[in-house]
Amino acid sequence: MQIDPMTFTEFLLSNRDENWANYLNTISTIEPIPDAFFNPLYEKLKMYYVTGGTPESDKMWTEARDVDARLVHKICRSTAPGLPIAAYDDLSAFKIYLVDMDLLRRLAQLAPTAFGEGNLLFTEFKGALTENFVFQTLIT
Repeated sequence: MQIDPMTFTEFLLSNRDENWANYLNTISTIEPIPDAFFNPLYEKLKMYYVTGGTPESDKMWTEARDVDARLVHKICRSTAPGLPIAAYDDLSAFKIYLVDMDLLRRLAQLAPTAFGEGNLLFTEFKGALTENFVFQTLIT
């Protein structure tokens, strides 16, 4: 059974942050977000990372402040940009992406408190979290 990841906007809506979700929906170009908006959204994104990114984990978080993970994706490196794509998979090199961001956090043994402001662990690990976040967005 595959669990569809929740988008960040859906996460905001489910946490009663309609104004932030509406603000994100008004953005139509890639440009820096003003700090007054970026900083609160950044904190919300960290919470999204902590809670997972699936409707089930978000529901568990909002109701019981607990989360659960269920799905992993293995993506092989491609040796050439050709079709069919699978014909060019290098099976010896791959990355694992998780539909549930909380599973990634737990497997990395990164405590939820690591997402606090200025925490060195979050600073070191935010690239992997962001890459997984982009993967979730793309498979949606």
